[in-house]
Amino acid sequence: MSANGSDVFEVVREVGSVPTSGGAKLVARLVNVRNKPCLDFRVFVMNSAGESVPTRRGLCIANAHARTVADLAAKLADAAEKESE
Repeated sequence: MSANGSDVFEVVREVGSVPTSGGAKLVARLVNVRNKPCLDFRVFVMNSAGESVPTRRGLCIANAHARTVADLAAKLADAAEKESE
């Protein structure tokens, strides 16, 4: 394994992002972790060089749970809409 863990974690592609507070953003990506496909939701911030870089804040979920995560996100959106009425 390499020193930076690149043999363990591979980004397949970025799917989208949502701005959060303080100029950070929540990024949704498809990744491989130890050659297993996963969904990765990670907070990114701007570093001193002006580059958007990932933080340790986030979570990785096995692709097998993708539909469950989508259903949960839809329920959360519905609940948030009801709260704001």
